[in-house]
Amino acid sequence: IAAIGNAIAHAIGSRLQSLPFAPDKVLDAMKRKSALEKIPTYPWAQSTGVRDAAMRGPSKLRFMRRPMPVEHASAYDYLFANDLDEVFDHLLHSDHSTMLRAGGTELTPGIAQGIYRPEQVIDISRIAVLRGTRRTHRCVSVGACTSLRELAEDGQVKHLFPAIAKGIAKIATVQVRNLATVGGNLCQQKQCVYYRNAYPCRKLKGAGHPCFAYGGDNRHHSIMRTWPCAAPCPSDLAPLLDVLDAEVVVISASGQRRLAIRDLYRWSGETTLAPDEILQAIEIPLSSLPKRTGFEKSSDKTGDFALASVAVSLGLLQGRIQSARISLGGVSPFPERAYLAERMLVDQVPSEDVIRGAALATVRGALPFDMNAHKVPLTVELAMRALKRALA
Repeated sequence: IAAIGNAIAHAIGSRLQSLPFAPDKVLDAMKRKSALEKIPTYPWAQSTGVRDAAMRGPSKLRFMRRPMPVEHASAYDYLFANDLDEVFDHLLHSDHSTMLRAGGTELTPGIAQGIYRPEQVIDISRIAVLRGTRRTHRCVSVGACTSLRELAEDGQVKHLFPAIAKGIAKIATVQVRNLATVGGNLCQQKQCVYYRNAYPCRKLKGAGHPCFAYGGDNRHHSIMRTWPCAAPCPSDLAPLLDVLDAEVVVISASGQRRLAIRDLYRWSGETTLAPDEILQAIEIPLSSLPKRTGFEKSSDKTGDFALASVAVSLGLLQGRIQSARISLGGVSPFPERAYLAERMLVDQVPSEDVIRGAALATVRGALPFDMNAHKVPLTVELAMRALKRALA
């Protein structure tokens, strides 16, 4: 601890006096030491009336309501499906509330926490059409039940989309990546501490109930699109696939449909899938224009959910940027596209000023809470690193 404290003091010129050495404390110390460059945010971009009232409240909202009692997980039927027809038959004709399981790294703890209370669980991990990668003349298709480890070690994925393989190495732990699936990572439930601890929040109890991030412990919550629920999108894969213009293939008994990654989400932890639909595959298009990609992520500890992440995809031609995609994770309920930053990069010759200007533009419209303001400069720094990595 002393060595880390010395390293921080040498880097920022100010010594932290208390544990933990959290990002918000480092930022505060830097502000006290010298005037930190102001990063432009735009409070008028989002409604602040409810937030301001909560911030001025007499005490933190998290102390005003006690968590709901969490009941012990109830028993449920566990079934194995050998093909999609069996799954659809259960989804359409069963009288029980049904959930699907592939890797189980999200569903199993969710049941234990009381977040999910299914009456039957269908294991779809054995269905061959949902596993593996396949290359066509148009795209690389990744089955939704493909594990993160299998995707990262796939030869053609490592060759064509190296940022995916490197990004997966920053997701969770080796043990989790061996089981967790691509579809599960995209569709996992939000990780908000209030929701996971059964506080009667808006997500758990519906409209008319508060989001406890307002006036509560909001260090890990969104800094964009925070109303009505401030929990960020927990998927690390979503920004990576977003900048590669990937689509998800959704299948039901009545047919298939395709969605852009951004259109998969209604809000953090909420997808647009119908009750009888299954996420079948993710299709990553093969573009004729060579793409340079980069991914940067910051978290409290190795393998943890992102405080912020930035994925970048650039198309260069004769030393000039022809196309740009930037998607942010951990700061919004969706994989947040930085459209203004993308427009600033197009038709530019890469330089330090161009990169910095685009990185600053990624947080345009950010409205952080009182305890997660460090996410704003953090996102800018990650954007600069991701852009430089892509250009290198």
